[in-house]
Amino acid sequence: MRHTYFKRPSFFVLLIWMILVFASVVTASEKDPLTPEERAWLDAHSGEIRLAPSPNWEPLEFFNESGDYVGLVADYMHLIEKRLGFTFKIIRIDTWENVLTLASNREVDIIGAAHRTREREAYLDWTPSILTLSNTIIVKKSVQGVLTLGKMEGMRIGVPAGYAVYQYIKGSYPDLQLIPVSNGLQGMRMVSFGELDAMIMEVPNALAVIEQQQITNLRLAGTIDFKVKLGIGTRNDWPLLERIMKKGLALITEEERADLYKKWVRLGGHHGRCHRHQPDLEKASGPENGRAAT
Repeated sequence: MRHTYFKRPSFFVLLIWMILVFASVVTASEKDPLTPEERAWLDAHSGEIRLAPSPNWEPLEFFNESGDYVGLVADYMHLIEKRLGFTFKIIRIDTWENVLTLASNREVDIIGAAHRTREREAYLDWTPSILTLSNTIIVKKSVQGVLTLGKMEGMRIGVPAGYAVYQYIKGSYPDLQLIPVSNGLQGMRMVSFGELDAMIMEVPNALAVIEQQQITNLRLAGTIDFKVKLGIGTRNDWPLLERIMKKGLALITEEERADLYKKWVRLGGHHGRCHRHQPDLEKASGPENGRAAT
């Protein structure tokens, strides 16, 4: 009598083949986006790459009450860490000018978001931009009308020291009286108390400061003809780091970028809290106060 057990090996061969095919598909889908050289370099430097956020730059990047690095730019950095499997060493610097000085001296390895300039190209490489933001003119509510830089001669104008917009205004409008301030909060307080006539800063930061500090006597009086294109800056004597950051940034989808922007930047509020109704701010800010960009 014949038996049919000889068919069983064929079944097991087919099963093993299917398992191998499935495993190869999974492996391909999880393929490391980095080259072996980039992976080896990143693994060797994980936890040692010094990232210095811009201080007091809500809601883009800042340290919360618990000392955690948070904000829109911070979420980008955390996603890149997660996607590439490494960690930054976050260092806290007191002013933006000091961040740039330390970066130029190779004491900071990466800047999460900044505008590319000729001066900064001397020591930093750049990824494509992640955000484009408008700069706004902030004045007391008692100041009437819409303002432009061409209408501000004779006014005391605060601009954050070290910001690219400061150099732009200084070069394009040399007759304007610019007064450097350490950050947007200091400048807006000075406007509120009459020590400055106007303050120029990015719209999201302006709204965040007004909400947190409950400054009720200011309004946005217009925007200027200079937009900040924020990219990630990496020390240019580490070319592998630039390549790694570009690949990490490319792993963040357009949908994720849009979600991050909506999470942190809204005319009606920011990072999950409602803004008190401020019609002057909403009217003057316009429809374009920033967008995700690649």
